[in-house]
Amino acid sequence: MKNSLLIAFVFVLFGCHSADERIDDSKNKDTTKHSNNQHSEVKTSATSTTAGEVTKLDEDAFKAKVFDFKKNHEWMFAGNKPVIVDFYADWCGPCKKLSPSIEKLATKYAGKIDVYKVNIEEQQTIAAAFGIQSIPTVMFCSMKGKPLASTGYVEDAELEKYITQILK
Repeated sequence: MKNSLLIAFVFVLFGCHSADERIDDSKNKDTTKHSNNQHSEVKTSATSTTAGEVTKLDEDAFKAKVFDFKKNHEWMFAGNKPVIVDFYADWCGPCKKLSPSIEKLATKYAGKIDVYKVNIEEQQTIAAAFGIQSIPTVMFCSMKGKPLASTGYVEDAELEKYITQILK
């Protein structure tokens, strides 16, 4: 698939799992500015997730809901349903272009998939642990097996293909 990777996160984690940077989360913002200058609410949460919403994760929430990369050296999914994690930055044009598609997926698959966002500038420890070097990077985690990832802007049809795979 174009601009797609099957990422063996276990390999990456062995090399990067010891990143112990502490990030000041006081800079977390609750809105994402889209390229069309509209703001949409993105819920920031460490404990609860509402179906149909995109939830912005900090390090503690990521470890609880996706993967505890500091405790585990091999991939061990922590969620109770498949997830999509959008790694982005506020200044990134392709990230802004992709954001509405991610929000539509959260609504369309409400109750079936949890959808999260991780700002790589605010959550540098997570980005380092997963070797995120290009954005947007979207990680697709099924209940079993290793996660899949897409790097760069992808069309909705391509995102749907990944979702089909993680819902199997």
